Amino acid sequence: MIYKMINMFNRTTVLSHHNNSLTIIDIDNDEVMAFVELTEDKDSFIFNMFTSEEGYDTIILESTLMFTYPKGVIVNNEVDISVWEKFYNKDGIIIQKIGNDTKMTMVPTDQYEKLINLSVLLNHKEIYKQGKDYYSVKHKN
Repeated sequence: MIYKMINMFNRTTVLSHHNNSLTIIDIDNDEVMAFVELTEDKDSFIFNMFTSEEGYDTIILESTLMFTYPKGVIVNNEVDISVWEKFYNKDGIIIQKIGNDTKMTMVPTDQYEKLINLSVLLNHKEIYKQGKDYYSVKHKN
């Protein structure tokens, strides 16, 4: 059984996690819709890679904020600042200023926990590889 994450644009997508990465993938056609890879630091996470199809940036970033709880993630230029602005006044977002940096996190919701717990049958390692390939193609690395 695969738990449906969200039905957007007539797509059935799921959230996959492997190591410090999150991938949203369309399970009907095996297409990556969003990918985030993080590095875990002592007190926070830092973005290595971020990319998404239109409409999936908010959901993957919100999932990232919950995934990194309680440490949080440093807001940086890997993600366009206009995307982050959507979160500054959103309920449940925890924001902390650290020098010139901003760290954000969010307490995981019950829905997020279900998505993570019910995705055990996914091949997370393979989906992670697809996510990295997707990032490379979109950023021509």
